[in-house]
Amino acid sequence: MKIFKTLTAEAPEKVFVSLLLGVFSGIGYAFLIPLILVSFNGDSAFEVIAPAEGGSSILEIKNAKFALAFFSSCLLIICSRTISQLILTRVAIDATVALRTKYYESILYAPLECLERVGESRLIASITNDIRSVIQGAQLMPDLLISLVTITGMMGFLAYLNIDIFRFICWAIFFGVISFQIPMILAGKLVKKSREKVDDLHESINGVIKGVKELKLSSDKRHYFFKSNLLESESQLKKSSKSALSVMRAAINYGDMMSFFVVGYIAFLFASFNLVSDGELFGAIMVLLYITGPISVIMNALPQIVTSNISLDKVEKIFGDMPKETVLQHNFSFSEFKSIHFKDVRYCYEDLSGGGAFEVGPLSFSIKAGEVIFIVGGNGSGKSTLAKMITAHYRPSAGVINVGLQAVDDKTIVGYRNNIAAIYTDYHLFENILGDTSESFDAFVRELLVRLKLGHAVSYQRGRFSTLKLSDGQRKRLALICALLENKQLYLFDEWAADQDPEFKQVFYHEILPHLRSQGKIVVVISHDERYFSSADRVIELEDGKISKVTVMSIDAPGRSRPNESVADANIL
Repeated sequence: MKIFKTLTAEAPEKVFVSLLLGVFSGIGYAFLIPLILVSFNGDSAFEVIAPAEGGSSILEIKNAKFALAFFSSCLLIICSRTISQLILTRVAIDATVALRTKYYESILYAPLECLERVGESRLIASITNDIRSVIQGAQLMPDLLISLVTITGMMGFLAYLNIDIFRFICWAIFFGVISFQIPMILAGKLVKKSREKVDDLHESINGVIKGVKELKLSSDKRHYFFKSNLLESESQLKKSSKSALSVMRAAINYGDMMSFFVVGYIAFLFASFNLVSDGELFGAIMVLLYITGPISVIMNALPQIVTSNISLDKVEKIFGDMPKETVLQHNFSFSEFKSIHFKDVRYCYEDLSGGGAFEVGPLSFSIKAGEVIFIVGGNGSGKSTLAKMITAHYRPSAGVINVGLQAVDDKTIVGYRNNIAAIYTDYHLFENILGDTSESFDAFVRELLVRLKLGHAVSYQRGRFSTLKLSDGQRKRLALICALLENKQLYLFDEWAADQDPEFKQVFYHEILPHLRSQGKIVVVISHDERYFSSADRVIELEDGKISKVTVMSIDAPGRSRPNESVADANIL
């Protein structure tokens, strides 16, 4: 069973001990009814002996050995089952963490294009819901094993009582298992369909959370999205879940009642046509009634096992096919990082729709240290794709990118990325800053917070910001501080100033960029602010994925700024 391998892979020795204790527990359960039946074969188990001198009666246990064996079995069951479940619970928690860690690493080392194709919602659903479902199914194994051992032991006792009844029960079990599989196969298909609807629901939930601003601006759009996307996804999930659970519940009830059908047949029909003593009949009925409990445990576990297997298939489908970047995971050290050269670089998107793939390139240009480059163009011109190639998030489909004379390839790409700081439009802020945790560094960060008017909103101490719950503009300024503190060789800003007040646009274009230029950094800015183009050394314009125009800005152009003393003196880099 695939889901069980997720536990055995984590701690095979512990799982073996857990299952072994489960077997002992099942053996203990299997002994209970035979002990009671055997003890009843003689005279009464309890009888009153002659009154004692004080007039009270002494109760003597006649079948003391059976009583001792019975209570010993109960003690064995309590101890072995509890320890078995505790061991497996701990292993399950460890396995959950191990699985998630494995998939975290898959995400971290997967190509960005692959992650974008899968989508944020599907990744989160698999890492949270599916892995939890897999572990829940695997945790049922001790109880299933206990139930199977109990049933096996009781069937052995039944064979000892009456071989004819035993044969009939075997045929009944065979028929029950076969007939039970028919609705369970149908239920499995319905559960798989239901799981697919979960991804659609996550996409809709993601849409309503991230798109709430847009939805508030249009009643028609809000109502349409609410009914046609959100409620429709809920409705489809509800429908498929109801169908799956209805079939499963009907199958489970059928399986449960099969035991009682067999009991009724043995009690009222089988005994009429076969030679069975009252003792054998009583024992057989006791055994059959007793094993209804273990059978019920197995029946009720099957839906979770079916769901777990489907969840495991889903996880393996997403992460099993997820490629790993063909890079050497070590930090290559560039002897110099003074220029970047693109030579006939192309990037072609995978054609998933059949309408023709969009291609950026061929692109040939160079960027030098101490130079600020603006990349401009309309929507769909290829600006973001080029930015991701500059930061090596996208690997070129063709062409070469060089740093100086050193090619950016599998051997050098990790070192190349380590020299880059980027703020994309979909950037993410982290509370912690790696590096210096001294008091002097903390004081310096606090000065920057005050300089960018964030001192009242957020504080910083020992490598950690107090909060990230800020406005969009404040978050962008905090991201800028984090990028500057990293002191990288290449900086890329994707529409950083788009949602900033004029005051901070001035700071960015007339203070930050000139300062980075004076520090010998390579700076790439994606911008639509034409009035600030004079802050660039060159403006590269893209159209349909190709360079349509390159404008070299004059050093004496209006609006061209020198590094502001307040920034330069701060020595922020």
